[in-house]
Amino acid sequence: MILELLSGVFVSLVAIIIVSKISILDTANKWIIVTSKFVYYSGHPILNDDDIYAEITKRFKTVFLSLSILIIKIVAIFLIILITIGLTAAIVALIQNESLANFNSDNFLAFYFPPYLVEFPFIIGSLLPLVFIPVFKRSKSEKETYSAIDKFLHYTFIGNKNIAKLLFKVELLLSRKKVKNLEPITSVYISGMARAGTTVLMQ
Repeated sequence: MILELLSGVFVSLVAIIIVSKISILDTANKWIIVTSKFVYYSGHPILNDDDIYAEITKRFKTVFLSLSILIIKIVAIFLIILITIGLTAAIVALIQNESLANFNSDNFLAFYFPPYLVEFPFIIGSLLPLVFIPVFKRSKSEKETYSAIDKFLHYTFIGNKNIAKLLFKVELLLSRKKVKNLEPITSVYISGMARAGTTVLMQ
């Protein structure tokens, strides 16, 4: 039981170190930002169709490249974790005096990925470092910045005229009974405090 717990801790620590060294979160944020800019320019409210086509053609390569890098890093992390689990299982087997002489390709999965991987000691051991090591804890300066998700929402839902029109049609569809009963309005005045949403309402 102790060996299974320690092996879970070791695998989890390796996973944390690999994730931090490969900087998977920064890569994911970069992909989100370049994708959001691609979406933004695909429905730019001011550019004409030729400029939009030129802009999205230029940005597609960046989106594809950043996505490829993200996928490669995810696969690398997955493979390193699998190798670590296999090596840890082999070390546990040696400590428990299990013979490696009978190892072959037929019993590879059963030997290097034993049943204890889905039992409580290993699971608890793998969760302990995640609880006690604040790897994903952001600093105060990072919390105050304009995050990748914020930028994605901004570029996608405010900057893209096609998505704005689609959302407007959905809103009309949901409120069609109320809209039918409204009387025609000759003038509309839009005002509000800064960041109140007047620009998106005007558009």
